[in-house]
Amino acid sequence: MLISRERFTVLAILVFCTLSISTWIIWKGIDTHKNSFRAGLPPKDINQVITPTTVDVTKLKPPAIRPQDHVRYGSATSSISVIEYGDYACDDCKQVAKIIQNTLPAYNGKVRFIYHHLPIVDMHPIALDAAIFAECADRQGLFWETHDALMDADIINESTFSQIVKALKLDPNNMRACRAEPEISAAIQSNIEIARGDGVNGVPLIFIGTKGSYGIPSEEELKAEINSYIIP
Repeated sequence: MLISRERFTVLAILVFCTLSISTWIIWKGIDTHKNSFRAGLPPKDINQVITPTTVDVTKLKPPAIRPQDHVRYGSATSSISVIEYGDYACDDCKQVAKIIQNTLPAYNGKVRFIYHHLPIVDMHPIALDAAIFAECADRQGLFWETHDALMDADIINESTFSQIVKALKLDPNNMRACRAEPEISAAIQSNIEIARGDGVNGVPLIFIGTKGSYGIPSEEELKAEINSYIIP
């Protein structure tokens, strides 16, 4: 039985369309598989993804409070938190430290202060050493005293560390051994990476309640923002 030219043309078109659709489905399936992964088993190149380096500060959220955080002036029952990301070699951070010290004690524990290390090592190479030094002083129960001494120092170097050890009567042998422990540096580096992943890209960054901002607030600005949370 002969097939008419018209029927042959229609049949050819149908076969072509069927083959085209099948090819597209197969290609799509391969492409989808290539760009997806099961939980817990990401493709190797997922580690090459670069997180944004600039994030709108108004969209930043304050970090959750952790048991290992350094807390001052308040406690778990405080009304709000003031959280700072800082660097001991940062001049602006030193000014913020004085403003915090002049402002928060008057709230008698209603406001707690939490400090997070964020040494900007490309600008301040000594900043990581200073953060490690403060963490080692914490093992001797003198974190905040050391924090204040580092913030008050005009220059931070090994001589500064020696002076603080003497002034605070820190055990020099314990400090020396602690500063050599890789775990201390690794823990600080982990905190830096977490902060970077959250979009924090500079210091000083201060959260008052849920509002974050870079720079140095005046004492009046700090009080006004705190009061907006604790005074109806």
